[in-house]
Amino acid sequence: MVSCHRNLVHPNVRREYQGQTWHIGMFKGADANDRPAFRGTLGYDDFVAMPMPEKRKALSVICSASTRLPGHRKRRAFVEALQERLGDRVDVFGRGVRPIPDKADAILPYRYHIALEN
Repeated sequence: MVSCHRNLVHPNVRREYQGQTWHIGMFKGADANDRPAFRGTLGYDDFVAMPMPEKRKALSVICSASTRLPGHRKRRAFVEALQERLGDRVDVFGRGVRPIPDKADAILPYRYHIALEN
């Protein structure tokens, strides 16, 4: 069990950052044998050398379509309210909505991005 939460009681808890592979600059897809594959597409030096991307669109959100837990349902309701209010000024990406292999594609071309996490 890996967690940064101090109040979690578990006999095998390791208190540290739970770094995951769902951040910008990571490709999440399948390899040639259709097995899950993760690889870095952008590193620190790439970001430093990268010119400012052209921000052609207003707002993006990455949020899965999951509604299994109460927090998932609240998150989806928020995104749906955004879509109703902003229409085509907001683009929504995520598993079950509009999948993307690298979050850079859903962040870099946008002036603003809303991050919704579990």
